[in-house]
Amino acid sequence: MGDVESGLKIISIVYLTLLVILIGYRVDWFGGGGFGTRYFIEALPILSIGFVSLVGKYLRMHVLRWVLLVGSIILVGHQYLLMYATEHGINPGWLPLERYYQGQYIGLGFQIKSLKRLLKQPSILFLPRPFVADDRQTILVSLLSGVRDLKVYFIPGIAMFFTPLVVFGVFCFKKITRRKNVILLTILVLIYLLIWSIYLLIVGRV
Repeated sequence: MGDVESGLKIISIVYLTLLVILIGYRVDWFGGGGFGTRYFIEALPILSIGFVSLVGKYLRMHVLRWVLLVGSIILVGHQYLLMYATEHGINPGWLPLERYYQGQYIGLGFQIKSLKRLLKQPSILFLPRPFVADDRQTILVSLLSGVRDLKVYFIPGIAMFFTPLVVFGVFCFKKITRRKNVILLTILVLIYLLIWSIYLLIVGRV
């Protein structure tokens, strides 16, 4: 048991270190407009283990369970608001772009204004994302925008088809997983990060 835990700890440290190096390839502080958070998606297999270990014993308490649920909803909503305001920042009233691109403090005022704007005009949520190709928009947005080219729906259609399958696969994996399987999964993701790092280095030098 000890060898398995030690192996998992070592792989996790190497894994997170490579992920930080990979994120470090970005030359802009804002991580391509996503505030860098989306680049930590690959860390979820590791971070989720630590998170569950941290709060798992408190989930039996009814009050704390609701606190975690409400807190999670607030954080998800906050991140979505940041993402939406950033994507639409080219339009007036969303984001102080000059301060944003210079890495200056932009405060919380723009988030409050963005939230009020979305609450007053929820239809804004169904507008196409600026500087995003038609085939990268959601199916609903494309339909409401009157797009009739079937090629536009190919990528989001595949995502819509496979997402439920992936979710179902995760629940199935949960039932059969063991600590050794977690190590194997971590190694596979680590290999993925190595391949992606090499690819970025090659592309960056071309």
